[in-house]
Amino acid sequence: MNPFSSIRREFNFIRTMLGTLKKISHIDPSSNFLITDELEQIIDQHENRLAFICGGQKWTYGEFDAYANRVANWAVSAGFTPGDTLALFSRNRLEYVAIWFGLSKAGVYAALVNDLLTGKGLAHCLSVADSKAVLCEPELIKIAKSAMKHLPEKLPLWTFDGEDHAEKDFDAAINASHDTRPDRSLRAGIQARDTLL
Repeated sequence: MNPFSSIRREFNFIRTMLGTLKKISHIDPSSNFLITDELEQIIDQHENRLAFICGGQKWTYGEFDAYANRVANWAVSAGFTPGDTLALFSRNRLEYVAIWFGLSKAGVYAALVNDLLTGKGLAHCLSVADSKAVLCEPELIKIAKSAMKHLPEKLPLWTFDGEDHAEKDFDAAINASHDTRPDRSLRAGIQARDTLL
């Protein structure tokens, strides 16, 4: 290996890291300014620009924010409070990031659960995360239901895509929620050092 290319690679790495540190130097762990607030500012600047592509679906920043706002407003109307955790048991899909972003707008944490887990392993993760409910993809609902027998108390299951395999239809609930941005006071007591996911 050429020693000069190694030195050049290390120099570029250090230069990039110093640039990154400079960009994030304003972040204070005790700040009330959160990643959620940062994302909302970016959305406001780029509302009509393309943000996400998944399969044949596309979302602008504005569409992404509108969906996230519906998630936040649903979480509040469903009785979830800041500090609660909801498990997201899903494969990659357009709504994935918008769901955790929407939950964070309401001060609710998203436990991003590995979609390969089953049985006791899945139940353990749901328990450790102290999940109050599970948001689940239809293809994974049987696996989620099978994990419930390993929990002291069965969790409410909300399913995507209008499927009738769970107790609750997440899409219908989201579609019934309004897409106005929820008041920031919902996450007022949360600091940058607190849990995001």
